[in-house]
Amino acid sequence: MSDLLLKLEVDDHIYLAQPEMYMAEELYRVIQDNMTHLKPFLDFIDESVSIKDEANYLRMMLRLQAEGKGRVFIIYYDDQLIGTVDIHNVNTHFQRAEVGYWITQAFSGKNIITRCLKVMCDFVFTHLNINKLMLFAEVDNTASNKVAEKAHFQYVGQLREHLLTHGHFKDANQYELLKADYYKMTK
Repeated sequence: MSDLLLKLEVDDHIYLAQPEMYMAEELYRVIQDNMTHLKPFLDFIDESVSIKDEANYLRMMLRLQAEGKGRVFIIYYDDQLIGTVDIHNVNTHFQRAEVGYWITQAFSGKNIITRCLKVMCDFVFTHLNINKLMLFAEVDNTASNKVAEKAHFQYVGQLREHLLTHGHFKDANQYELLKADYYKMTK
């Protein structure tokens, strides 16, 4: 994978790769293999998702990247696709965006998403005109809430029925990380 357009090193085994269209089939396979693990918290995960849907998703994210409205990175562990981390709902006027992520069951609970999120934050605050990153985690998603806290996002409050997952409204905890706070922590 040394020919990738953009590759962000997390450590000797983990890196974030800018997506390319050939990754759609592998992304589909990984999601299908982790359906039970991912589906409870991710509305876009269900049995009807196809390879074509994943290709369309990558195409959309690459278009949003070109427009400065989003960006996704594929998480690899020793060249094995294990998840994604992204920014979306970018508001260039207010210089803010939302962040999201998921990881396969085999690699969850190993602090990988937290480290990937920190690398993503560094990239966003260094290279993009973003001042605030927001993160919304379902109240019941203990793992995602822990990731936000370990990545130094500040808890802002709870939003009632903020997320819609598989036809059901869910309460969400809102977290934020400001560029100034990020730079204070990294010095």
